[in-house]
Amino acid sequence: MNDHETNALGFSEHHQRHVRTTFQYIDKLLSEAEYTMADAGSPSPFRRHSDDTTPIQRKVTHDYILRIREAMRRVMEELNTPAPVPHSGAVWAAAINSMHCSISLNGSVPGEAIEALREGDRVLERAQGQSFFLTRKIAKMHQAIIDIVAQRIAAALSNSAEADAASIFSETLTQMIAEPVAATLRCIEQTRDELTRAMQLVAATSGHGTPDELPRPAGLPMLDVQEISQRILIEKPRVLLLLGKRAVPANVQRQLERQYDRALFEFLSLCANRLRRWMEQSIAALRNAFNAFADMYRAHFDAVPVASGLSEESAIQDDLRILLEWDTANEPVMTSSM
Repeated sequence: MNDHETNALGFSEHHQRHVRTTFQYIDKLLSEAEYTMADAGSPSPFRRHSDDTTPIQRKVTHDYILRIREAMRRVMEELNTPAPVPHSGAVWAAAINSMHCSISLNGSVPGEAIEALREGDRVLERAQGQSFFLTRKIAKMHQAIIDIVAQRIAAALSNSAEADAASIFSETLTQMIAEPVAATLRCIEQTRDELTRAMQLVAATSGHGTPDELPRPAGLPMLDVQEISQRILIEKPRVLLLLGKRAVPANVQRQLERQYDRALFEFLSLCANRLRRWMEQSIAALRNAFNAFADMYRAHFDAVPVASGLSEESAIQDDLRILLEWDTANEPVMTSSM
């Protein structure tokens, strides 16, 4: 199914993808909330949160998160939107994390480098989630734009027999969409800066040179407001002489809504979609470049020999072996029926 095809409920693959991305970002925030509650009661000497919660508060928070996740699952089922496939098994992921701990304890590879790579992955996830929220602002602005344009055109008509409604509309539209467009560009630039810092930290702690520069954001789509502005034509209300200037804004707003509401909504939706695609492409370019850098260092980390002679190290290796063997032993056995 391509972006123009729709399912039985009228949702295209493009809409389904953004529903999935939005819910994935929400679920990430819920996971962070769960981690905060768990971290508060952790015996770790490096916990970031004090344990100021009561058992009732923890139970309420847990139940609230369950309800939100159940609602998201139900909506995705209704929209026939499949959930992403898990990247790996929990045992395997735990084994890898334990192996990273083992390497860091040995001092063979600084733990800061490993954490920097993970932070880079988190930065990319946050940017992916923000791409929908930032560009969605543009699609939701059409009523606010009509309200402000109506006030400005009405003021011009009240003071003059002629008013350049098209110019007023164009200027107002340009001003109002400038902020979300700038915010989208800032998000990409901040993502690039954070990834660059992570890469520099990895390179510095691993004794390697300066990493290659990440791709800069380019090709930001130009939004041609003249395409819709040149169609704007507002007549001076006849009620002006009867009811006075107070009646002009409402009359102008009715003309705008009757003649241009749909066209403005479609224009803003098109702009939002173009900006979202540009943001997703920019994030993909950053992700590819960062992963190419990270894969090289991860391969180096995995190849580092583990020093012997430490009782703690031997215990960790034994635990890893038990985890992996337990994972293998618990794999389902396929049987055939005759």
